[in-house]
Amino acid sequence: MLYLYAPIKQASTWSMSVFAILAAILLWVYDQPRVLKKTNKLTQACVWLGQHSYELYLFHLIVLGLIKVMSLPAETPTIFKLPLLLLYLFVSCVLAKLIERYYSSPLNHWIRDKFLTH
Repeated sequence: MLYLYAPIKQASTWSMSVFAILAAILLWVYDQPRVLKKTNKLTQACVWLGQHSYELYLFHLIVLGLIKVMSLPAETPTIFKLPLLLLYLFVSCVLAKLIERYYSSPLNHWIRDKFLTH
């Protein structure tokens, strides 16, 4: 929502406060007893994002940089900003999954087998 509301330069100061408040709410909700045992698609998506959060954290800026090079924010019509955001999220998730599957997990297994089994 902040992406659509204002450019990062205009929202950077107070957007971190919003982020911190939402993170606190997320932690509080996570600490509450589970009432519903049934998972839905949103819950599954959040679990997937949590499982791949490190790869997303490390590589999302590469995707963002490539999109910003191809489509300058100041010159991009507003009608294309939401589709670009969705493209950014999709490509970032695909890249995170590929890196996790073909690099992070195999390297993690190798390190554990090499150094922790002896």
